Amino acid sequence: MSYKNIIVCTDYSDQSLHAFKYANSIAKKMGSKLGVVHICDSFDNNSIVFKLEEKVADGKTYKELVTDNLKLQMDLFLEKAGLNSREIKEHIGFGNIKKELDELFSKESYDLAVFGQHGHNFLTDVLLGSVTEKMLRVSPIDVLVVKNDYEVAPSTIHATVDFTELSNSVVNKTKEIASSLGASVTLSHLVELNPKAYLSVSEMDGLNSTNSIQKVLDEEKSLSEKKLEELKAKIESDSVKVSTLVHTAKDFRIAENIIEYENSVEHDLTIVGAHGKSVLERFFFGSTAARFIEQTNNNVLVIKK
Repeated sequence: MSYKNIIVCTDYSDQSLHAFKYANSIAKKMGSKLGVVHICDSFDNNSIVFKLEEKVADGKTYKELVTDNLKLQMDLFLEKAGLNSREIKEHIGFGNIKKELDELFSKESYDLAVFGQHGHNFLTDVLLGSVTEKMLRVSPIDVLVVKNDYEVAPSTIHATVDFTELSNSVVNKTKEIASSLGASVTLSHLVELNPKAYLSVSEMDGLNSTNSIQKVLDEEKSLSEKKLEELKAKIESDSVKVSTLVHTAKDFRIAENIIEYENSVEHDLTIVGAHGKSVLERFFFGSTAARFIEQTNNNVLVIKK
């Protein structure tokens, strides 16, 4: 089993409801336990009104009233998903989203965090803007970003690798997930349009023509095809069918090239490593991360380690 404990982050929006149903369908097939968290950033545990001990109404303090209201919304949210609070572990927090999530991940044994792409308040802050990059950087667990309205577990997976050490984790997780879900896999690699990624300084000095550069790229593509076949053998089984794809970048716009070949593959889940060399390292730790998640048509699972 790939994931034992999955946590869904919600702002109670329709998009986070789709994300929750999607996560629930995956959890059922994997036999995973499911939790849900809402963080109210309108209040902080250290705010003045939360420190007041006076009873405001119904014999409760202001913080207790706010908490009860959020708990009611949580129950209604789960009811819409066809579940109840007895089946799901609930978490409600206040204040800084990143801080609250960090504390939650450190206390609980969750190994996958699920976010909906759009929403208001909580998830908008998490997924749109610089917080996206921060979450991908600092989250100790894998992150699944749900882009669309899929509410059933994925049946086709696109896993992209750059042949670094983390790629082994991508391959292993892909195998486990595909086996659990009965999904087919496309395994791919992007050859960057930059010979410096493959050659030493002395070798670069010998490249004096476009034909020489093209030869290097062709050789790299051929080598990548062989490497992908080796990784394919680690995933493929009687129940999991795997195809391979090597794509050569058309220009130096790395993010756009990744998005182009990402959207050219028919699938409903993309699996990538959070960091690595060359393309993926700049991609996931630079400003293009949020743009990729915004533009890709499919859900994205980011493998952390």
